[in-house]
Amino acid sequence: MRRRDLLAAAGAGAAGFAGCQARANSTDSGTPTPPACEGATGRRVTLADTADVPEAAELMIDPVVTTAHSSPESPAQVRIEFANTGARREANVVDDTRCHLFNRNGRSDDGGLWLYRSQDAPGRDERAGECWTLDRVPDGSPAYRAYSCGGYTLASGGQRYFTYEVWDDYLADGYMRPGTYRFTTPVRVGGDGDAEAVEFDWRLELDVERWDD
Repeated sequence: MRRRDLLAAAGAGAAGFAGCQARANSTDSGTPTPPACEGATGRRVTLADTADVPEAAELMIDPVVTTAHSSPESPAQVRIEFANTGARREANVVDDTRCHLFNRNGRSDDGGLWLYRSQDAPGRDERAGECWTLDRVPDGSPAYRAYSCGGYTLASGGQRYFTYEVWDDYLADGYMRPGTYRFTTPVRVGGDGDAEAVEFDWRLELDVERWDD
């Protein structure tokens, strides 16, 4: 399978414990049209909001926009710190090609943006012109491969970092349209021994505005 097809199939989204299901986003992006890269392409990406982490989870999830300016030379980037402030336990924070924080929910909830794990992001030869969008004709909702993701044991005070490139959603019309985009992913922590697992949906919101030199 070509790398481009693999990326489209795997997408990006939440890593879960064994038994997580594959699913597809149902957003209807209208009549499929090839991606276009015309006019000004500079964008500024900033952090708009995040969901509160339940106190019982004893976690800190801290996103930072490390590269705000999306230009023809480089995409915007977001780094997320995931830290265990409680006792040693397992969490769904595996970080590899198949499983990571946004391995199945990397497309914004209403479409428009994608978060690609930086180590697996598409290459420059796969984008349309100088735009950070895949050069492929939209063919419907994205499909996700069906496989399970195990947990990762975090020591007390242990941390993991996830870095994502911010790309346009090639399934939607327009290019990185200004607005606020929400990404939601399930988080599960604990469940060792007699302790009950804590599960919740964590939300990340990014603002996009035009910003051209």
